[in-house]
Amino acid sequence: MFLKDPFPSPSLIFIPDFYASLLQTSLKSNNPVFGKSVHARIIKAGLQINVFLMNNLINFYAKSGSLSDAHRLFDDMPLKNTFSWNTILSVYAKQGRIDTACQFFKEMPQRDSVSWTAMIAGYNQMGCFEDAIRMFLEMNSSGVPPTQFTFTNILASCVAIEALDIGVQGL
Repeated sequence: MFLKDPFPSPSLIFIPDFYASLLQTSLKSNNPVFGKSVHARIIKAGLQINVFLMNNLINFYAKSGSLSDAHRLFDDMPLKNTFSWNTILSVYAKQGRIDTACQFFKEMPQRDSVSWTAMIAGYNQMGCFEDAIRMFLEMNSSGVPPTQFTFTNILASCVAIEALDIGVQGL
């Protein structure tokens, strides 16, 4: 249930965590109109240069199904951090738009385990298991340590390729 005025105190108006929690509430309650009003308040408060808030807005628009708005926000961000890049990269990978995700991946100034794992998962989702394994090998040679999620995804790739090989032998 939303308050009539979700911005009850002037002291909360400039607190990024407050806006981020409102965006999360909007997502949880499936109320994108409310999230867009939060975005308007962020602009009104002059906080559109706050990387933390912009990352939350990208996430909000992506999860609300407005990938074009998420992409536009990302492009318009004056400052980006690894989380910004990972957010937009993951969105495209999850949407099955692996070519666009790959473009973002190549442009990233710094990659971490989340970046690599998002690409591996994206390739798996598209059935490109060899590409997922290639990406994992590149990750290892780049010195980025894999996570539990990386291993889960790469094991799925290995299992899928083994199943494909067995299926081809049966023909």
